[in-house]
Amino acid sequence: MAIVVLLVLAAAVVALFAWYLWITRLDAQRERLMAGVFDEPARDVSLWKDAADLLQVAALQRLLSRSPLARRLQERLLRVGMPLGLAGFVLAVAAAAVLALLVALLLSGRVDVGLLAFLAVIAITWVVLSMVSASRVRKLELQLPSFVTQMITTLGAGGTPLAAVRNAARNAPAPLGPSMNEIIRRLEIGAAPVEVWRDWAENWNSAAGKLLSTALRIKWDAGGEMSTMLGYVLDQLESRRRMELRVDTLTAQARLASIVLIALPFVIGFITYSFNPHLFQEMLADPIGQKALMVAGALMVVGFFWLRRIARLDS
Repeated sequence: MAIVVLLVLAAAVVALFAWYLWITRLDAQRERLMAGVFDEPARDVSLWKDAADLLQVAALQRLLSRSPLARRLQERLLRVGMPLGLAGFVLAVAAAAVLALLVALLLSGRVDVGLLAFLAVIAITWVVLSMVSASRVRKLELQLPSFVTQMITTLGAGGTPLAAVRNAARNAPAPLGPSMNEIIRRLEIGAAPVEVWRDWAENWNSAAGKLLSTALRIKWDAGGEMSTMLGYVLDQLESRRRMELRVDTLTAQARLASIVLIALPFVIGFITYSFNPHLFQEMLADPIGQKALMVAGALMVVGFFWLRRIARLDS
């Protein structure tokens, strides 16, 4: 049974690696086409072949957009600023999960323990990626008011909207600065501003970012005084920030309760183990005790996320 599992996982890793090489080649060709590089030897470059490759990349992106899991994973990787693409990240996680499975099999000799380690690596990676992604979105929202203020200053001095974005992004810290540099790059190569700002807001999935994106799309496309609209956006961002601080104050007790409820069983368990270690040894040796500990751990995880959900401000 263990050999069959290892063979299946090895085949999956080989398939993921081949997929990664194919995606990397298509991404390189797409970047070359977008940059306008056609100075390679004629025998190696075919305009029709490049166009077909670009259509394949677009078809692949549409296929990924139909999968909610792939779309959410790609959005989180973009927010985190992961240097690996979607294929590279999936391949790296799969390799780490297979390594954890092999280590668990060598240490325990049980297939179920190996599969549990395999799934644990994937679950932990997803949770950590989601937490880092949410933290980066929160950090970007805090950086938006100063960014809008710098844009208003540049527009007031007679600058164009693109110059205002460029000047504001020059001194903007991460993650706002790199995301704005990507917007500037897309605008400079001729992408439609309405599409660029809409994609940026959808990728970050931030209420403050969507507000700024909507205002910029309206004024960038229709024309008119953009600084007035940005002043309204700045007032809304500051008002939203004050409201969030108020809500954080009111929900502090619920957030503290979630931490206490998670830490309390471990504290009580440590104190009990200090006075009577034999009790825990019997529990771990008994199958019923092992199942009880697993159920208790699962309920603790569910309760933690439930309380965090109650204490979180929905946009």
